[in-house]
Amino acid sequence: MATLAAWIYSTDREQATNEAITPVTYEDIQYTIDSSAYRLAKFRNELTDHFIKNDVLYYYLFTELFLMIDSRVKNSFPTLYASN
Repeated sequence: MATLAAWIYSTDREQATNEAITPVTYEDIQYTIDSSAYRLAKFRNELTDHFIKNDVLYYYLFTELFLMIDSRVKNSFPTLYASN
């Protein structure tokens, strides 16, 4: 969970420092500054490294449809079952 929490924090757009970073390219755009745009691109491009996208979208839409948005965080249990 610590790795997941660190990744989520690294994509928080409000925490962008606007400092220089090691150049990284997402969707043919090279980012050299820790900006809000860089963090959004990082989130979009690395989401499937940490989550199953369809499951996340289903959960988000389910809570939106049934007006359960206040429960999103407290009732989510990120779990990964490893297969042998």
